Amino acid sequence: MSQLEPQTRQDFVIDLGVNKRAFHWNEVLYFESVHHKTYLVTRDNRWTYDQPIRDLEKTLPSLDFVKISRNTIINLNFVKRLSNRSPLKVQMSDERSLSVSRSCKKTVISRYRSFVERQHSPVRNFYFRKQAAKDLYDETIWAKRDSPARDCIENLKDLSFADKEKLLYLAQQPQAIWLGLWNPDVYSELRPIMYQSTQAGSIPVIVLYRLNLRDDTYKSKWTLSFVENYLLWIQTIVNAVGTSKAIIIFEPNALCSLSLVQDQE
Repeated sequence: MSQLEPQTRQDFVIDLGVNKRAFHWNEVLYFESVHHKTYLVTRDNRWTYDQPIRDLEKTLPSLDFVKISRNTIINLNFVKRLSNRSPLKVQMSDERSLSVSRSCKKTVISRYRSFVERQHSPVRNFYFRKQAAKDLYDETIWAKRDSPARDCIENLKDLSFADKEKLLYLAQQPQAIWLGLWNPDVYSELRPIMYQSTQAGSIPVIVLYRLNLRDDTYKSKWTLSFVENYLLWIQTIVNAVGTSKAIIIFEPNALCSLSLVQDQE
């Protein structure tokens, strides 16, 4: 059986026969105990070691790891989404859905909220990281591969060459990707876009449009549950974008109505 020993607060070393393998804490998605065996889970594999969860919890960076049950500790950096239904579940970036015990529920929600609000969290970087305009001068804006114009080119056999050229020109024009409540799984929709744009050496334009509120609905909408769900939605988008480049247009309908919120306070 492999043995993992924490060398520092950030490094873990597994003995693999005569070899060793070191893991940084931000490579670990989660730890879980199954049938009295503890596993370290990474993106590519899981590794067994003897240290029990209760002892391991004391050695982990407290801001990034949280215990969600007696048998599981997760790395908050790899949380894809946190459901707000009962029973509470956490979906990790490897698509595993992990259950949160009732005794840990309050702690998990509080720790996740604190993680989101921390200055170095992905969400905060998403809001406040400043991208100099000059960095975009030489960038190519990503154009969606599939579009009605391209469908016409491929499916309408009687089109003239001139008409096909015009449709191709339309198909090659970049368009923003709008994300809102109409997207049932925003992560699954956005990940292929980020992959395609990265492979094409271009940057997608993404519009977040979920706060489509009006002046008579602000008071009824701004509840704790509404804010929590919105932050989880934002975190899912951040996870989908990852380290790739993207131009984010943030809530064009809501930002122009900020004065309405201030007038009602």
